[in-house]
Amino acid sequence: MNDNLLCTVEALNCTSTKMIKADYYRNSHGVWGYYFLLWRAEHYHFISISKCENKIPTLAEVAYAIQGIDTIRDGKWGFYENKKGVLGFYASAESTRSFDNADHWYMMGRSNDRQTLGRMAKERQVPEEVRDLLDHINRESFDRKRAS
Repeated sequence: MNDNLLCTVEALNCTSTKMIKADYYRNSHGVWGYYFLLWRAEHYHFISISKCENKIPTLAEVAYAIQGIDTIRDGKWGFYENKKGVLGFYASAESTRSFDNADHWYMMGRSNDRQTLGRMAKERQVPEEVRDLLDHINRESFDRKRAS
């Protein structure tokens, strides 16, 4: 499993994870999917599964499938900063595992993810401009704390 997905799998398997919302959605191509919005350990986790109209997977089944994601191709993952300045991680990938013998894409987003970004920046797994963004946000955060 890709290391950047460990936090999401832990949230899916944890009994204290709070389910915020779960429902069907239809993408721009008319394909139905299912999504979950979860809260655990100061992180929001958004997970959507494409081609998911016949069976609603359990959280354990989704965790099992995500554990089968060994690599996330370039261009299918990244970091973002929301309106409140909170960093997040996103990824889209296919899995070698399935909960219903169908091919699904898994789209994941996780808010408040400075730890993952910081670790990846130290390992030089993110572009220089992303490392610069992290430095900038960390300086702003430090300045806000110092001012209050």
